[in-house]
Amino acid sequence: MKREALEFGLSRYKERLTALERRYGMTSEDFAVKFNTGELGDDADWFEWQYVLDACHETLRQLQPTERKQRA
Repeated sequence: MKREALEFGLSRYKERLTALERRYGMTSEDFAVKFNTGELGDDADWFEWQYVLDACHETLRQLQPTERKQRA
């Protein structure tokens, strides 16, 4: 059940990331570089994007098989 909830959340995060990428014409990877170097300023959308990107990465990490977590 937890896995299903994580997968559902992940799909929602990916949908939001896609919407932000389309709206601003850049990939999330490009956004992260620009945001982390201070090129984008402090617009609320940038902070939302960073939050969703972090949440997506954390959810992906949680979905990894246990074996991979133990090796890391």
